[in-house]
Amino acid sequence: SITAPVNRVGSSVAFISGAPSNLSITGYPADSIAGLSHSITVTVLDSNSNRVANYIGTLTIQSSDSKGTFPASITMNSADSGQKSIAGVSLKGAGTHHITVSDTSNPSLTGSQTGILIRPASFSARIRFSVFRLPQ
Repeated sequence: SITAPVNRVGSSVAFISGAPSNLSITGYPADSIAGLSHSITVTVLDSNSNRVANYIGTLTIQSSDSKGTFPASITMNSADSGQKSIAGVSLKGAGTHHITVSDTSNPSLTGSQTGILIRPASFSARIRFSVFRLPQ
């Protein structure tokens, strides 16, 4: 709900978000090389896509990449204000993948980042060079 008491001196607006309804997962590059570690951001949203700042819970990460590595669980508390950055997320199998994050006590509270293209590590640019000292 939104309240907006107004007086001649000033005004204030108080915003209260609704109950958590879904998770927004962002931050993993849409195109990456197998095995590179990235961070993702998980944001808890209400049904109007407002951040639920008072969310407290434990989340799990899953992926369509059976070779992927990521933290086993993530704890969110009031200090996170409904949004948390998670480091150490790595997809390792070539192909198009998704990452899904779910609340452990409420599996319907979930969200995914989809369409992540992972290229084999052999596609990465590997530059090797040597520095030679020229005779003077």
